[in-house]
Amino acid sequence: MRQEGVITEAGFDTLYREQRVSLVRLAHLLTGSPSIAEELVQEALLATQQRWGALDNPGGYARRALVNLCRSHQRRRILERRHAQAPLDHALPPEVDETWQAIRSLTPDQRAVIVLRFYDDQSLEQVSELLDKPVGTVKSLQHRALARLKEVLG
Repeated sequence: MRQEGVITEAGFDTLYREQRVSLVRLAHLLTGSPSIAEELVQEALLATQQRWGALDNPGGYARRALVNLCRSHQRRRILERRHAQAPLDHALPPEVDETWQAIRSLTPDQRAVIVLRFYDDQSLEQVSELLDKPVGTVKSLQHRALARLKEVLG
């Protein structure tokens, strides 16, 4: 796939085919929007392709870039809501149940931890690496998020 810093088109194509679906799923879970998920995955894969020759783990780079893009998107949405003149319609699509409503009420970091741990089956160490946070912080975020979900879902 990689030849001494040279981009191999076949290598990137393989990565794209093997990882795209799982990346879209992850982004959809993190953002709650299939269309935003598609856009962010394309952006993450483009960044991966542009840095291909310098990467030791292109798949890991793509996943981390995607998580960072999703977190940035969530922060922007929060700011937009705070500064909006009129209240936003918080109606959820019919496929979103009360659990997803509760998950959406978590902070962006808590939501990322819950989605990565329990929907993307990542270990605490992997989540720590993806979010660029210490394992102890990830454990704390997970604990607080689960406590909040328990409170909300009763």
